[in-house]
Amino acid sequence: MITLQRKISTDQVVAIGKYVTQVGPSLGKVDVRALSPLNIGTKEEPIAQIDVEIHCRASTVLSDVFKNYRARFKGTGEIEYL
Repeated sequence: MITLQRKISTDQVVAIGKYVTQVGPSLGKVDVRALSPLNIGTKEEPIAQIDVEIHCRASTVLSDVFKNYRARFKGTGEIEYL
């Protein structure tokens, strides 16, 4: 984080203030893993299904946050968030 002090001057306003720039989370490590695909249909009419896991870390000056997500994609067009 960088704190800058600037003097702003226009024809109508003269102001001095402190500004904070480049603030926000920094996305650290992101891992994505697809698990083995499955057939949730039959041999005659197969329907694919695959689970995907996402592990990520977001960091700010104040904290580190670790999140895990899992989604299931089906050949029927359905997506489940687990």
